Amino acid sequence: MASDGEPSVFPIVIRIHMTNFNSKMQIAEDEIHVWVVAIQASESQCATLGRYLDPQETETASRIPHLQKQSSFVVAHGVLRCLIARYLTCHPSALKFVSSPQGKPQLAFPERMQFNMTRSGPWAAFAFSSNCTVGVDLEEVRALPELPNIIRRVLCAEEATQLMLLPEPDRERGFICCWTRKEAYSKAIGLGLLTAFDDFCVAAHPDQPARMNSIGKDASLAAAWTIDDLPVPAGYAGALAYPGPRRRYSFNQITDLNEIMPVPKHQAF
Repeated sequence: MASDGEPSVFPIVIRIHMTNFNSKMQIAEDEIHVWVVAIQASESQCATLGRYLDPQETETASRIPHLQKQSSFVVAHGVLRCLIARYLTCHPSALKFVSSPQGKPQLAFPERMQFNMTRSGPWAAFAFSSNCTVGVDLEEVRALPELPNIIRRVLCAEEATQLMLLPEPDRERGFICCWTRKEAYSKAIGLGLLTAFDDFCVAAHPDQPARMNSIGKDASLAAAWTIDDLPVPAGYAGALAYPGPRRRYSFNQITDLNEIMPVPKHQAF
């Protein structure tokens, strides 16, 4: 866990070279891989990625009324399949997903590989581990009407106090940063927005290291979790959460979907 004054953003970073992207990617037991991907796609790319989805994903996409949001859903879920397929050396459409008892999507096989994804605007973020649950969140820093009321309503008292002490122009960034740290944890435990967000406390100041301070007012439970901020695109805040001590990271930002999508069938996948 990060202590006061200790940097929390990726103390050790490894990178996957995209020139070798057609070969199998591997995650060591002490690593977590994070991908931030631009999900703005051409009609052709969206159609190709859409063909990788299973019937349930396709049905979910069809119920999204806004075409741009529907496209973002299709592309993000298609990219998720493409990335996992690179780790498992299979075709994206061959992957089977199930839900945990809490409703968190996970692979039917291999069960040990864990993942999480999030979308915000033109970006999606994906986190992968070979052996521990992970949660990732990405949010655009934006103006929020009635922000003081939101802060007091959804955060714990300690977080709210920290944020209200910030200069007013910094509160939106502070709140979004705090929220991503909390939501990353809630997604890691599989509950997402069903989590009681005022029942656990994170470091709320945006310029201080990310960390879990308490869970159910118990600091010892918080010590079992690592939370880190992500080096996401300008204008966004992102966070990653997982149980146990800090691991090594691979962080990759992709702006060209062709780097992720499978090679043609006549080439080796």
